Amino acid sequence: MRSRNQARKPERDIVLIGGGHAHALVLRQWSMNPPEGVRVTLISDASESPYSGMLPGVIAGHYTPEMIHIDLRRLCDLAGARFIQARVTGLDVLGRAVMLDGRPAVAFDRASVNIGATPDLSVTGASDYVTPVKPIAQFWSTWARIQAELSDTSARQVSVVGGGAGGVEVVMAMAYRMRTLGQSHRFQLVTAGPEPLPEAPRRLQQALAIQLKALGVRVLTNFRVAEVGGCFLRSASGEQVASDYTVWCTQSRTQSWLSETGLPCTDEGFLRVDANLQTLGSANIFAAGDCAWQDPSPSPRAGVYAVRQAPVLADNLLRSLKHESLRPYRPQTHFLSLLACGEPYALGRRGKLTVKGGWVWQLKDRIDRRFMAMFPTRSTAHPQAAAKDGSDAGESMLQCGGCAAKLGSGVLRQALSDTPGGYAPEDASILAIKASDPAGTALIQSIDGVRPLVSDPWLMGRLATIHALSDLAAMGCAPHSAQCLAVLPSMGARLQARDLQQMLAGIRCELQAVGAVLAGGHSMESDAALLGITVNGFAQPDSLIRKQGAQVGDRLCLSKPLGIGVLFAAAMRGMAKAEWLESALASMLVHNARAAALCHQLPVSALTDVTGFGVLGHVLEILGHRLDAHISATMLPALPGAMACLEAGIESSLAPSNRESMCQLVSTAEATAGQTALLFDPQTCGGLLIAVAPAQLVKLRELFAEAELPLFEIGCLTEGDGRVRFAL
Repeated sequence: MRSRNQARKPERDIVLIGGGHAHALVLRQWSMNPPEGVRVTLISDASESPYSGMLPGVIAGHYTPEMIHIDLRRLCDLAGARFIQARVTGLDVLGRAVMLDGRPAVAFDRASVNIGATPDLSVTGASDYVTPVKPIAQFWSTWARIQAELSDTSARQVSVVGGGAGGVEVVMAMAYRMRTLGQSHRFQLVTAGPEPLPEAPRRLQQALAIQLKALGVRVLTNFRVAEVGGCFLRSASGEQVASDYTVWCTQSRTQSWLSETGLPCTDEGFLRVDANLQTLGSANIFAAGDCAWQDPSPSPRAGVYAVRQAPVLADNLLRSLKHESLRPYRPQTHFLSLLACGEPYALGRRGKLTVKGGWVWQLKDRIDRRFMAMFPTRSTAHPQAAAKDGSDAGESMLQCGGCAAKLGSGVLRQALSDTPGGYAPEDASILAIKASDPAGTALIQSIDGVRPLVSDPWLMGRLATIHALSDLAAMGCAPHSAQCLAVLPSMGARLQARDLQQMLAGIRCELQAVGAVLAGGHSMESDAALLGITVNGFAQPDSLIRKQGAQVGDRLCLSKPLGIGVLFAAAMRGMAKAEWLESALASMLVHNARAAALCHQLPVSALTDVTGFGVLGHVLEILGHRLDAHISATMLPALPGAMACLEAGIESSLAPSNRESMCQLVSTAEATAGQTALLFDPQTCGGLLIAVAPAQLVKLRELFAEAELPLFEIGCLTEGDGRVRFAL
């Protein structure tokens, strides 16, 4: 008989493809009632999902972009789900795998597709000259640029093509926003039909016409766009009108890879599903939202349907795994439809009933805000806001992953004090291949181990490998081979095999990038995942750059900004914005090999990589007992969001140990607490710390600029006794 704990072990994979409204609600439901025996993974090409219902309010200036973006990474954390940020390129229906761009496929037992729709840009010139409203994330950045251009020019003609609810709301929001900014640009709504919203009740159409006229929006009807130019629109009948900016809000298609799966699709590429939201071609694959077409009862494309599909989808995915009867989704015939009119005024209808006024806008505003309150957003994931709840953000010492999980330097010094050679910090071990020829080619070896900072095993493999290889790069050693120790959490054998395949593929990806191979390894099972990597290389000992060759007058430089530890510590507390983590990961995925190779073109004095002991710990290793370092607080580079988190009192779990073991720091009262805390922040896949003579620094800057790599000067070295003087 299985114990209760054994029964809870994940045995099968549910993969959610796309971060649409339906999947966001499924994850929220499972965060409150986690499914047993199942591992959930969300795959999305973006870490945030915008809520389309509030887009007109953002355009009009009533909301900020932060308020309408669901933080998918944080939502997955709350639901105990994995998050994989990748672009989906296809589905292997028979092999049950999601094909991804530039990385291994992800296997599934059940999958669900909720990827929304993309604009149909088949009209001549549309792909070159229009601004599509979808995907919303791309539209917002483009609209911000257009708005800035409109503010600096004379009157222009702005066209919104599409007479549905989306086009109507967007054109009114734009016109209202420009009016509030004192701009007198001309707006026109272009529709192929006889009027906007042709299926709406007559009273609503009349109310809409009044609002459009009040905002100065010209309505161009029976104009089916056949060609778009840089400054014009031409209809199928040959009529031409001016258009300096064209916003596309017409009928959409779905992503092209869906029609290549072999699953039954409509002519527009939408997946055909039955009443249970199962695709007609596979009982293992479900679909919801705008990318799905329900054969028994097709519905208009509206967010309300995706919202209502979510609980049915969540139930049926689990029922399907248990081979239970599925629950049908029955689209509602009538629902409350609310139309934002730019200003704080809205129109509404349910069936034949039409309402209008400021109170309708307030109703829509309450509904939209209530919906977004169910999810973590950019505006909620902020350290300053979180600190106001009365809790001490720095008091909660959650055990961090990555290099922040390593033992403190004080522990190492104490434990190694009696060993032969004592505690002599160096990036890698230098081993003579032949004892009789210690000056010949040497084996350079280093080992690193990290706990996961991310839930994606392929990405974890990449990060762990880049981190381990950094030791060899800093010393100027060409990598040759590696071995790994992969520790996987307790779960079903199939899931462990899938994770190990992904992890090994990530390791090989980064080893191949530097011409090295994975020679072997060992695997274990434990309560939590861990990945250890030993890397090997060969070099002539006299060609290596050591840590302690720095000289008086040298300048100290960094090749990457700091803040990895605190950002992921903040992420564990739900206080890191999605874009902060994306910036951090982008920095971590940059190999140090390129920057190190540039340093080895010059006679730099000392070189090391910045890891778990923080930049201060590695500066102290360079100083020895004969130099002092003068570091400028204002010159320390920080990743986006790192200072906000540090100033709020958040820190990584290794930071206190780093602080306690570094009594050589002499700080002035001028530096802020956050600037000082940045010195102790542990780094995973951190940059290089370089000591270089002033005469060589000019050339080093040129080399880094030519390679399009950053280089940050942070201080200088003087005679001393191994202290760091930190000031503005």
